[in-house]
Amino acid sequence: MTIIPIMRKTLTAALFLVAFSINCFADNRDTYKTISYEVEQPGATSEVSVDFPVDVREPVRTAVIDYIFETLRAFKGDALPNTPAPKNCTEAVVKPILSQFTETLASWYGGEQQEYAASLAEEGETYDVLWYINIAVNKAAETPQYVSYTSYLGDFQGGAHGQSYSDAITIRKSDGKRIKDIFRDGVEAQIQPLLWKYLLIDYESEEDKQEYRNGIMDYLDFQNTDIVPLPEVSYLAPDGVHLTYQYYEICPWAMGAPDPVIPYSEALPYLTKEAAQLVKSVKTRR
Repeated sequence: MTIIPIMRKTLTAALFLVAFSINCFADNRDTYKTISYEVEQPGATSEVSVDFPVDVREPVRTAVIDYIFETLRAFKGDALPNTPAPKNCTEAVVKPILSQFTETLASWYGGEQQEYAASLAEEGETYDVLWYINIAVNKAAETPQYVSYTSYLGDFQGGAHGQSYSDAITIRKSDGKRIKDIFRDGVEAQIQPLLWKYLLIDYESEEDKQEYRNGIMDYLDFQNTDIVPLPEVSYLAPDGVHLTYQYYEICPWAMGAPDPVIPYSEALPYLTKEAAQLVKSVKTRR
C-alpha cells in the first residue's frame, strides 16, 4: 500500500531535478549580442560591428573582449584612447565607445576624401568617389570546448579596388587561451593533396578545376614557390578547419580570397596537439 506514494515522491523529486537542471543550464548559457553602428559623412562612410559577450563566463569573456579591442586598435588605436578593462566593460559601457569610434573613422576618412577631391579640383578635375571603412569582429563558431572569432577590416580609398584583411582566433574555454597554431610545423608538403581537394571542391568540371589550379600555380611560381602554403589565418568550427587566405596570398585579386574547409576526419593528422584535443570528439558534417 505504500509503494505508490513512494513512487510518486520519487517521480516528483526526479522531475524537480530535471527542471532545476534545465533552468540552470539555460541561465548559464553564453550569450553574445551584435552591436553595430554606421555613420555617413561627406565623402565617406564607416561601419563597425562586433559580437559582444553580454553574458559569457570567464575566462572566455575577457579573452573575447581583449580580442575585440586589439582588432580595433590595430587599425586606428588613437580613436580608442580610454577603453575599459574587460571586467568593467559591459554592453552599456561599450556602446558609446563603439559609436564614437565609428564616428571618428567616418570623420577621418571623409576629411581625407574631401582633401583629395579639393586637390584634384585645383587641377580642373572632378572627384566624387565615396570612400568607406568596414570593421567587423564576429563570433564564427562555438562548441562546449571553444569559441572561434573572425575579424574583417576592409576599406576603399580610391583606386581599382579596396583593401581588406581577415583574421581569426580560436579560444579554448577551459582557460581562455588563444589557439592560433592550428597546423603542425612542417606539414605543408604532406598536406598538398588535401589543400587542392578542398580548394577545388566547388568547381564541377575538370576544365574549371584545371583553370583555377593553373591560376594559383602561375601566381605561386611568380612568388618563387611550387607548393600551396598553409594560410596565416585559420580557425576551428564544427564542420572542420576553416582556412582563411588573404587576397593576393596564393592567387591574384581577380581570383578572390579562397576559404576552404577541411573536415576533421582528414585534417586531424596535421593538427597541433592543442587543436586536436579540442576537436577529437567533434563529428564532421561532410
